[in-house]
Amino acid sequence: MKVQELRVLLKKADREKIEKAFVESYKQFSKAQKEEADRIIADILSGEVLKKQDNAQQIDFIALKQEIEEFIENAYAQNYFAPNRVIPKSKRPKWRFLVRVF
Repeated sequence: MKVQELRVLLKKADREKIEKAFVESYKQFSKAQKEEADRIIADILSGEVLKKQDNAQQIDFIALKQEIEEFIENAYAQNYFAPNRVIPKSKRPKWRFLVRVF
């Protein structure tokens, strides 16, 4: 159902039915979704303007820089290719995916 169709249904429906539908829909959310929905619902009910958020993740550049420097040090030391105590054996073949994430 599209948002416009939902709005038309809500205009025609009784308040009690709308409340019941809203509660039943809310029950279907996962815990993480409920936490975000709680914030949005509270903002709407308090009358605050709802701002659209970017889907881009907030990156902690200091932690990212530290991870990159640590990876480069291990790469120059060839810790991803030879047995060592720094990089576990299970993580050595996965270094390409670690780089690719960022």
